[in-house]
Amino acid sequence: MNELYLLCFGLALIFFLYFLAFVFLGNHACNMVPGYNFKLPAERAHYNEKKLRRDSAGFCLVLALIFLLGGLGCRFWSELCFWPAIVLAAAWILKYICYDRKKSRFDRRYRIDD
Repeated sequence: MNELYLLCFGLALIFFLYFLAFVFLGNHACNMVPGYNFKLPAERAHYNEKKLRRDSAGFCLVLALIFLLGGLGCRFWSELCFWPAIVLAAAWILKYICYDRKKSRFDRRYRIDD
């Protein structure tokens, strides 16, 4: 029996819950972002928390949709739909964390003043 759809649906649920946390917790949800949660409050004042929260919520929503579609494909079509969902999610995560060598993506994208 095909149980990979349960894994896809579980991952979709996890990322959808993170999406809801970023939407409804306001700027407190920024503490869930790796790297930002270790910054001192004085350093956090130099970052655009609204943009950081919006981008992180969008990232989690896209991952939830990828796994939801993968789970639906696994359930109703073939268990081979699990692997494209994993590859797409890995590609999306790698795209999200890429940075250039001079300055990190986090500082380049969310810092208010340079």
